[in-house]
Amino acid sequence: MLGPLEETPVTRVALAMREWDRREIFAGRWGYDPVALARQVCEWSTLGAVAHAADGAPVAVVNAVQVSPAVLSVGMFATDRWPEVSRPVSRWCATRFRALCAGTGALRAECWSMEGHREAHAWLRWLGFVPDCVAVRGRGGERFVLFGYEVD
Repeated sequence: MLGPLEETPVTRVALAMREWDRREIFAGRWGYDPVALARQVCEWSTLGAVAHAADGAPVAVVNAVQVSPAVLSVGMFATDRWPEVSRPVSRWCATRFRALCAGTGALRAECWSMEGHREAHAWLRWLGFVPDCVAVRGRGGERFVLFGYEVD
């Protein structure tokens, strides 16, 4: 069900990602290029995984980029098939992914999420992230909430 961050499955998820994920991610990028996003996720990520549905289709990408010795920037995007993998991915994120983050030596994990993305905000809170602040982070003036937690 969980596989490594490889360009082909990450690209398939990026090309078919949910509308909210697309709006959120591309608000903070120079342009709209899902293939470039997938390439960067694979090249820059310190750790992560691709979740596959029972039929083998890639459905979700979870990753972390170590942006400084102390900070991991974490993210997740998925296709509309997210409900098929949400429970096992959520359990993995709450246990194994969190432990992998701790193994990097980072002190903090954080994630910027667009205001209004209620599903993402609820999931981040469930994972133990706490909202810290709100800031304009999108090129169109979109406001984002910074969620974070101290890495154990």
